[in-house]
Amino acid sequence: MRCLTGTIALVWLALMTAMAHAQTTTGTVSGRIVDAQGLVLPGVVVTVTGPQGAKSATTDGEGRFTLPFLTPGAYSLKAELLGFKTIERANIAVRLDQTVDLPMTMEVGALNESVTVVGSAPLVNATQTTIGANLESATLSTLPVGRRFSDTLYLAPGVSSRGNLGSANPSVSGSSGLENQYIVDGVNITNGGYGALGSYSIVFGSLGNGTPYDFMQEVQVKTGGYEAEYGESTGGVINVVTKSGTNDLRGSAFGYTHPDSFENSWRRVQTTNGTVNTVQTRLSDAGATIGGPALHDHLFYFGAFDPQWETRTFMAPPDFPLASLGGVDRDRRIINYAAKGTWQVTPQHRFDGSFFGDPAHGDNGPQRTNSLLNTTTSGFSELDQYGGHNQTGRYSGVFTPRFLLDASVGHALNRITEIPSVNDPQVIDRTVVPNVRTGGIGFYEAGNKSVSWQARAKATTILDGAGQHQIGYGFNYDHVDYSQINQRTGPTFVTPAGDRTATGAQIDILSDPNFERIFRVVRANLNAGRSTSQRYWAGFVEDSWQIGNYLTIRPGVRYEQESLSGTLVQDFTLKQNWAPRIGATWDFTKTGRAKVYGSYGRYYARVPNDLAARALSADAVITADYFDSALTRPIPNGVLAGPTGQRTTNHYTARRKRRLDRSEHQAQLQQRVHRGNRLRAAAQSHTRRALRSPGSRPRLGRRPAVSDRRDRPRHSRRRDRQLHANQPRTEHAGARRAGRQLRVAGP
Repeated sequence: MRCLTGTIALVWLALMTAMAHAQTTTGTVSGRIVDAQGLVLPGVVVTVTGPQGAKSATTDGEGRFTLPFLTPGAYSLKAELLGFKTIERANIAVRLDQTVDLPMTMEVGALNESVTVVGSAPLVNATQTTIGANLESATLSTLPVGRRFSDTLYLAPGVSSRGNLGSANPSVSGSSGLENQYIVDGVNITNGGYGALGSYSIVFGSLGNGTPYDFMQEVQVKTGGYEAEYGESTGGVINVVTKSGTNDLRGSAFGYTHPDSFENSWRRVQTTNGTVNTVQTRLSDAGATIGGPALHDHLFYFGAFDPQWETRTFMAPPDFPLASLGGVDRDRRIINYAAKGTWQVTPQHRFDGSFFGDPAHGDNGPQRTNSLLNTTTSGFSELDQYGGHNQTGRYSGVFTPRFLLDASVGHALNRITEIPSVNDPQVIDRTVVPNVRTGGIGFYEAGNKSVSWQARAKATTILDGAGQHQIGYGFNYDHVDYSQINQRTGPTFVTPAGDRTATGAQIDILSDPNFERIFRVVRANLNAGRSTSQRYWAGFVEDSWQIGNYLTIRPGVRYEQESLSGTLVQDFTLKQNWAPRIGATWDFTKTGRAKVYGSYGRYYARVPNDLAARALSADAVITADYFDSALTRPIPNGVLAGPTGQRTTNHYTARRKRRLDRSEHQAQLQQRVHRGNRLRAAAQSHTRRALRSPGSRPRLGRRPAVSDRRDRPRHSRRRDRQLHANQPRTEHAGARRAGRQLRVAGP
């Protein structure tokens, strides 16, 4: 034990120095070889040959072999031992983050005699307790599914739409769409601000990652029961590996189009205050991929490029001023790219570098559907830039047959910047029906940017004792800087308290029986920019204990700690997050065609930086009533004014955060967490009841993907804020269901 502890400490220190990342991007072939009497055969040379050459291993004293770090694809296997017939097996499908277990029996005979095994690998992975699915690019290309990899997630069982969070953020096992983790080539591309996929906006929802599945070798969706290596999620873990170069020069050119002429007619919706309807959509892309060897068996490359064009045509409601424009196009362009290089120094040591991104732009126009409710095109805007760029470097090595190391460093950047076409206040005249909208777009994100540096590592030690133990242990460290600039169109103005605002105003015109009408500032901010940071640490230890060929037990434990800093409070730490995991699987048929398996686990989501921007930073919002639209004549407090039935004498409110000392802020946040947990427990109870009722839909989620939430009841908005701030600290009902399960699986 003392030796093992020392080994772990040395590896930890070395990897911290090297700044290493380890979410799995490869697969493994393993097995146990015996003779005709069932006695183990040590010293058997097992060689697998695949897209990037051959790798070999020798069976140990228990007759076991392991060939890790195999690029997903098709492989052939040969097992050789003097005095026995050679075993040859072809078409072994190695999948992402999966172990192909191949028990084999060798017959006595000459080495030049061979036994060719015809048949597929076991239909059921009898060593895994994870629930989910692996989706290959070749399979996806034959199915009627969307082009982006986020569209493919819905093919996995337990994945469903999350409604207002957008199709790119699905619900996994009953979680909200903002509780998943997204990993591509080992780099975490989850948005640091909100926990969504790629670039995320509270106005538009997820705007990236638009990477097409043509770039992907395989997509793995873990919906529950995942190992201690994986965390930061109370929903699902989506693990993607892009294609790699091989010893064969290969390439492709492709083009896809979704013409509007192939669509059925869109359903039109009419409401009192008008609804903008979609009348047609067009989506096209064209690209190419190429991959091959730069040095046979050692150096490989892969590159891909795929621009996409998306057009959605909107129509203003009848009798609205902009209905005269007819159909108005919203145009967006995404430039997808990927590049990957692999240097296989020896069959035991390899380096990978991967670069991919989806920078995008939206032309000036109706980027927001409600812009066509305005009297003019002043509600148009431009998405100057959105999407991201990601890079990762990775090392995988087999130091001895019993010690493996996988480590890497990653960088992820995503951003969004919207530019309004005019800088006028947004004004809604509520004295008439339908309401009349004039001015600019109101609230907009003038520059939200998330930058993440990631360092992770995993080592595996293989031991024998009452079976074989594959003990994995590792760590990860992430540093996220998230800057948020939320603005409102219009000039700044002086509040009744004498403060100068940092943003323009969103104004409602309201009727008044005495003054005819008043001008209410429903939203304006005294500050607009917030810079936040996050530091996240996690460590784990797990064991895959294989007893014989048919029983596997997988215990593990994970520890997570997170520190958030805003403009008012620094280093607010969430710690003591211990996440035990245990699972077991039994191939009771001993044929690889069925298994009984179960698992239990506790899972913690990673709190996004939006909490630091709103709860740990200066955030002063005001409302005020004025006699004039220029906002120069405030209505004094004490004067009775407002619409009939809603008249008030309080005409100015300012919600400010003052700088608290650490103990005060800790106490306030703990109180909010406690209050939010009670709400969350009630919501989870409702979700469980709803899931038991056919046709019911759980109504549990985080902050809605819309900018204007003031039409909703105040208690609803308060509940959204509390759940959004606090739900990552609780066990999600969906994750709990996924983590504690007993199932029988078969072909």
